[in-house]
Amino acid sequence: DRVLRRKVALKRMRPEIRADREGKEAFLKEARIVAALQHPNIVQIHSVIDTAQDLCLVFEFIDGITVRDLIEREGKIPVEACRSIIRETCSALDFAHSRRVLHRDLKPANIMLSSAGVVKVMDFGIARQAQVTLSRITPGAVCGTMAYMSPEQHLGLERQPGDFYALAASLYHMISGDLPFPGPEHLTQKERLDFRPLSQVVPGLGPKVDAFMDRAFARDPGARFQRAQEFLDAFEEAFLIPR
Repeated sequence: DRVLRRKVALKRMRPEIRADREGKEAFLKEARIVAALQHPNIVQIHSVIDTAQDLCLVFEFIDGITVRDLIEREGKIPVEACRSIIRETCSALDFAHSRRVLHRDLKPANIMLSSAGVVKVMDFGIARQAQVTLSRITPGAVCGTMAYMSPEQHLGLERQPGDFYALAASLYHMISGDLPFPGPEHLTQKERLDFRPLSQVVPGLGPKVDAFMDRAFARDPGARFQRAQEFLDAFEEAFLIPR
């Protein structure tokens, strides 16, 4: 940013989105909503570049690494190291949900750790809206990230418990190094609760952890965690993380 003399991150949207008037307007509306989310654990949108040649979002630049890259580098993340990631992600979700904004595509690739150790959640609603637009105009496009999305999101229903489902799937991936529902039949696996209990994957974890995951992955959204603080309290109790 030559005017304010700061480094920023540009995300250029695919030409299909720019060319589709209805999809573009929906995308820009979502971007404006997310730009209003001022929170230390949410990556800020500074502005939008909308020209005949380009459609770009201008984000604050985060000097750091995504949780997905951390998993790929380390194989798995120790439970203690997950503490701040879960706490600060829950803080971001709580703030966004209080303003009626869902993430809709939460996953390790959308959670960053800055060089200062601060968790930054990216793409609230943005990635999902882009996928919805592409699915409408591009045959075969997929909405969302199958491995992390809730069962109801497979069917096009988006509710607040879906963000906590995705957070639980991300947590499982962080701790075990594996996806809970690797596919290819993701929805079938989720409906059958066909995942390996964490206590069998990670030595030292007890039955409370399995009970936590069973609730987090419940088929019925109403049986899952409904609020960020509820998720966080259950997480800390299950994983014996002191306050």
